[in-house]
Amino acid sequence: MYIAQAINWRHEGWRYLVGTLIIFVLGWQILGSIPISVVSLSKVTSLQEFMEASETVFASLFPPKSNLYFISKHFYNLLLVGKR
Repeated sequence: MYIAQAINWRHEGWRYLVGTLIIFVLGWQILGSIPISVVSLSKVTSLQEFMEASETVFASLFPPKSNLYFISKHFYNLLLVGKR
């Protein structure tokens, strides 16, 4: 029955699109930012320092040899390329 509906274009494919967008926005943008925010908040002493560090994607809070520094630095560079 589902195959017959798909052949006749009566399926509800919009649900897949909406589900993918929800997973992308909630999973990556919101839930993915929680760990870096928690770790970054634990490294700073004031909210002002946190806001200044957020301008460089928190790269100034971590030593250059750490994986988080490597990932955040390259992400920041990709953001700069995207703004051109």
